[in-house]
Amino acid sequence: MSSSDSLFLRAATGNITDQVPVWLMRQAGRYLQEYNQVRSRVGTFLDLCFNPDALTEVTIQPVERFSLDAAIIFSDILLVPYAMNMHLDFVDKVGPVFSEPILCGSDIGNLDVDSVTGFLQPVYDGIRCCKRELAVSVPLIGFIGSPFTLACYMLEGSSCSDFMRVKKARYGNPEWFKFLLERVAIAAESHLLAQIDAGVDAVMIFDSWAGILSTHDYLSFSLPFINRIVKSVKVLHPMVPVIIFAKGGGLWLENIASSQCDVVALDWTVDLASAVERLRGFSCALQGNLDPMSLFGTTDEINSELVRIVNAVKGKVPYIFNLGHGVHRLTPVGSVNFVVERVRDLFSRFAI
Repeated sequence: MSSSDSLFLRAATGNITDQVPVWLMRQAGRYLQEYNQVRSRVGTFLDLCFNPDALTEVTIQPVERFSLDAAIIFSDILLVPYAMNMHLDFVDKVGPVFSEPILCGSDIGNLDVDSVTGFLQPVYDGIRCCKRELAVSVPLIGFIGSPFTLACYMLEGSSCSDFMRVKKARYGNPEWFKFLLERVAIAAESHLLAQIDAGVDAVMIFDSWAGILSTHDYLSFSLPFINRIVKSVKVLHPMVPVIIFAKGGGLWLENIASSQCDVVALDWTVDLASAVERLRGFSCALQGNLDPMSLFGTTDEINSELVRIVNAVKGKVPYIFNLGHGVHRLTPVGSVNFVVERVRDLFSRFAI
């Protein structure tokens, strides 16, 4: 797809746009009745992820409902370790669970890096199906989890609060920990490149647990592995925009922007106006920043947050509107509709 055909791609490739492109992290999900209908018909969450026709349907649902400017393939970052031979379940009221987490260095030998793209072929079939069904002007985003974030799940076995096993691996045997990250990075990179080969127009790297790290550790154990993946994309597919999202990563915006990425995605803890100033010397666009929980507020409160965002970015930096994290499953659909329509209205009213 040519960037001239898409508002999202124009912004993602460094152009300040008159209108604001809008899409939402986790825009396809349980807050939508139509998603739940497909899910109940197909079966489990993993069943849905591996059903090309069904994942196409739910990928397109929010684009059609809200006239969004980009779609993101319905999938999950944990399909990569699942494809590496780790048993994965999604448990109600618990979330993703690896029943046999990585406990020691010898467990790394059980990880199958070479079979990842073959195992995940239904995802690539779904991408091709989505590209056939989406309007020409609506690009499709592919994604992976960062090697560090994936390693967190693989070591802990599930979401947790203290990341004890991760910290023990990092401090108890950092070379062993880096070897795990190396293996995961190979698998994640191959999956991301396969998504591009299947037809996605942009890619995103989610570093969801970046915020548990110190600055030294982020620059040692997370960002270098992201940088290697970004470099591979840029060497093989220089025209495909790369978005990096580091939740809790507001301290490292300049480091992230130096990675050759095209877009730095911001969580809600970052002051957007300050981020615009901090990254003024870089060529990357910005994305996001609205607190997902604000969608549970009044329209007046949501509006004030949107005004703040538009004031911070309009005419100053290439910008893609998004939340600072994913849409919560209990979010009122009406609030999502209000946000999408109102931010576009505000962006068109504010003069450059």
